[in-house]
Amino acid sequence: MVYGDIFYLTDGLFSVLQNESLDIAFCCQSINDTMTVLRRQRGDFESFYAKFEEKCQLLGLTDPSTRNVQPIKEHRWELFHNIYEDVSTQMKNRFDHYGQLSFFSLVDLRRFDKMSSSFDDQSLKSLEEAYAKHFDFIRLKADLTGPYSSQLICEQCTTPAQLLKFLHTNDLVVTVPEVTKLLSLILILPATTASVERSFSALKRIKTYSRNRTG
Repeated sequence: MVYGDIFYLTDGLFSVLQNESLDIAFCCQSINDTMTVLRRQRGDFESFYAKFEEKCQLLGLTDPSTRNVQPIKEHRWELFHNIYEDVSTQMKNRFDHYGQLSFFSLVDLRRFDKMSSSFDDQSLKSLEEAYAKHFDFIRLKADLTGPYSSQLICEQCTTPAQLLKFLHTNDLVVTVPEVTKLLSLILILPATTASVERSFSALKRIKTYSRNRTG
């Protein structure tokens, strides 16, 4: 039951991180919201325990006379708390870096039309803080102007990988070298899918470990 509640939340978060991987602000908000709900659930043991005992009685898995025996209840509270603590710690360790990746939005093709009229300087600053030595930021900002205003790119590309392929196919790599470099960087960073999959694999390992400990 504990993991049912947890995975109900994390499945929703997994979907967001998979489908909105370039919208880092939204991903960070979803992560924070999930962590907040996990903390709230961790503090509501009594409500969980009442449902747990009711289900155990319904399935004939417990002796009603032991329902509120303090040592048993304390052991279950400790296990409940440890599960939530382990999951919260794993998620914090996995997702702490997400806020540093707001520069991903620079190549979010869904925002190109908006970016063509209002450049996202904050995302550019995020890139500069992380990779100051690797980019010519004045040139990068100028390079991005073309793709942002290109109707052809908006029609033919929906992902950074498709945009990079478009640049190579149309011999535009030399024309916009800084954009090419940015796309290459984003495509090799294990910030989205791989990181998410490792995070949820970690949750599954915790689940297996905790179940083994309790028999």
